[in-house]
Amino acid sequence: MKPQHLTILLTLAQKGIDIPIKTSSIEFAKELQLSQQSTARLLAEMEQQGLLQRQVKPNGQLLSITRKGRKALLALYTQLGEIFAGRKKIIAGTFVEGLGEGKYYMSLSAYKKQFKKKLDFIPYAGTLNVEVKPEIGKMIYADPTFFQIAGFTTKKRTYGGLRCKRATLIAKGRKIQGAVIIPDRTSHEKNIIEFIASVHVKEKINIQSGEEVKIEL
Repeated sequence: MKPQHLTILLTLAQKGIDIPIKTSSIEFAKELQLSQQSTARLLAEMEQQGLLQRQVKPNGQLLSITRKGRKALLALYTQLGEIFAGRKKIIAGTFVEGLGEGKYYMSLSAYKKQFKKKLDFIPYAGTLNVEVKPEIGKMIYADPTFFQIAGFTTKKRTYGGLRCKRATLIAKGRKIQGAVIIPDRTSHEKNIIEFIASVHVKEKINIQSGEEVKIEL
């Protein structure tokens, strides 16, 4: 689920979680601070995924949160409860070799400056890929507590943004402080989580493909 989907569910829930909400496309787009086109696309996606029901009327539209949508909100509520209670998630997975794309992107100065400012470290030029269960990957991708690293444009091309959250990688009895990143544009499936650190993690702990690792978020 996209973070924008959760934002829409929260906006509707504040108006009434069990009743249809009447609104116009213009008003709702303004409330979300999005364009009408983006709002319409997101609502269509959510309707297709069964998160809400939509009825178009001559003078507006009725939006209702479905049972699946309420379950998503409840999951968010549980996650936030754990966060504020000081509980951390321990995620188990295995190290898998990547294509080496992370090395290029992590070497770009526009990203490095933002990482330094928001994480207080400059990542080693590369990422460590951790394969997790699909349902765990989806939960991480939908985590609303990640913060944004902005994309940028050069004379040659545009680079997408990404979301980021501090994390600790645990493997072979060692712990390495770093962060999990979720690029806005990625060739990975949601069961692949990318970890960055100030050191070359693979060499630091001498990890091989297929070996078990854990990530503490």
